[in-house]
Formats: sequence, structure tokens, C-alpha cells
Amino acid sequence: MLVLAILSGAIVLWWLVLAACLPLGLQLVPRIPTDARPATFPARVSVIVRARRDEEPPPRCLASLATQDMAPLEVFVDDDDSTDLTRNAAGDWLLFLDGDIELAPAALRATVAAAETQGAAALTAASRFDCATVWEAIIQPPLAMLIMMQGPRGVSDPNDRQVSASCGFLLFRREAYEANEAVGGHASVRCVVNATHLLRFRRFQSAGELWHQWCLAFGGALAGRRWPALGSAVCTALTFTGAHAAAMSAFFVTPVPLAWVLWGLAITQTCASLAVGRLLGLEPRYVVLQPIGALFAVGVLLHAAVAPTRTGASSLMHAAHAKRAR
Repeated sequence: MLVLAILSGAIVLWWLVLAACLPLGLQLVPRIPTDARPATFPARVSVIVRARRDEEPPPRCLASLATQDMAPLEVFVDDDDSTDLTRNAAGDWLLFLDGDIELAPAALRATVAAAETQGAAALTAASRFDCATVWEAIIQPPLAMLIMMQGPRGVSDPNDRQVSASCGFLLFRREAYEANEAVGGHASVRCVVNATHLLRFRRFQSAGELWHQWCLAFGGALAGRRWPALGSAVCTALTFTGAHAAAMSAFFVTPVPLAWVLWGLAITQTCASLAVGRLLGLEPRYVVLQPIGALFAVGVLLHAAVAPTRTGASSLMHAAHAKRAR
């Protein structure tokens, strides 16, 4: 049981360090300024809104596009059919936008200006995620944190199988999109920006939809890579449930002092998790249910471990403009 106490202590220490260092980490991807303007104003931006199959065009997303202080050149709605709408787009910039995202009036102007400032061929913007269902509130935070732990990776290298990008908001220079190899030339450019004050994502998703979404996301980086996927699954299980599992085992421990130590460590981890959740804007009532979401994440990672290997550019990049199974 001493081994359990040492392991729990290491897990709790990790959470405490995360709570202390997270504010610094968030500053590494600062929020983009809302007053910046592109060099060419207004910029020519074609927006391709991805709507769910067999659903009406997303009214909130389209309404928010109409409020932009830099109006898009044109807006297409893609309902996941086989038509490539980019062939009709005339803009110098192509924005692939999820229909469940609402934009603040300055969003389009500010993100294009940020891409120009960084010299980025492709830019992905992090949006604020509003959980619409209890399942989302329980499942999404641990999985989002798992991605954060991997660190931001640029969308600029199509040959990097571990590339990550927010498929909800992807902005491309037209020439980079049409000649995919051009993106690889900007591998040193940071293309991830914080636009949580400008973009808001809200979608009602069932547990099955969440499973499909995250299997697709992690499949791009871990499909066929059995040992990294299994290692990630073990680390996730220990990180989110290890201290609590050890505390539950205290019911079977004879030495009372050791049992108190295990319960104390579990409570400390819960407090640290609440602190991290507050920094990320999560509701405290759902933070305490993170172990349930972590088990869901473990299942996704185990699925990735046995999934067939994918070749070519990251599936996350392809998911930005490929048909989605519904």
C-alpha cells in the first residue's frame, strides 16, 4: 500500500504543478487583438460553412457572419455532399467554419490579420466551448486537456501524422490550400491562436456522437501506433483516476494512518482539479465527475491502438474538408 501512496502523491504533485503553471502556459498562446486589421482591408475571404447532413443551414452561424465588421466576400453552405465548393470560391483566403460556431463581429478581421502578422499559410483558432449536454460537460474536459498536454502542434506540416488542429475554424491562404506542399514550407510558424473571446462553439451531442468525434480526432495521430496509444491510455487513467482509486482501496487497508493519507491525497487532487477547471472556465459541478470522462478517454485511446494505420497527411486536416459520417 505504500506504493499506492507514493503513486498517488506523484499524481497529486502533477496536478498541483499544472494548476500553478497553467496560467503561464495559457499566455504562450495569447488572445489575438480585436483591433488589428489585415494589410488589405477588407480582405477577400470566402467562407465555407459546414452544416450537418440533412439539417437546415445553421442560422446562428450565418447570422453572426452577417454581423462581421469585415464582411466576407462570399459564403457557401456545405451539407457534406460530394460537391467541392472551393472550386467556386473566389477569395484570397478560404475559411472552413463549423456550422455550430458563432463569431463575434471582429472575428473575421482579427483572425485574418493574425494570419498575416504570423506569415501563416494556415491558421487554426481555438474557440470557447459551451457544453450543451451533461455528457459533453463530463466527457469533453478530460479529452480537451489530453490534447493540451500534447502541446500545440502547427497545422503547417501535412506530413506530420501527429499534427493537431481545430477543425471548427480553419483559415487557409488560397495558394496554400490549392498547393498543399506550400503549407509544409511554413513548418516553423506557429499557426494556433487563441480566439476564445471571438468564437463560441455549441452543439448538442450524444455520447455516441462524442465517441465518433474523438475516435476520429485521436485516430489521425495514434491509429496503428499501438504502444503510444496504450501508454497514453494508462497515463490518462492514472492521472484522472489513480488517486481516487487508491483512496477507495483504503477501505481494505488495515493501517488507519495510511488510509487517511490516501484520502487526503484524493481530496487534494480534487481541489487542484477544481483550480485547473476554473482557469479553463469549466463548471465545478462537472469537474468532480472528470474520472468518468477519463474512462471514456481511455476507451477512445484503446480504440486508436487497434485502429488501422492511416497514411498521408493528418486525418484532422482532412476532416476539415472531408465528408463526415453521421
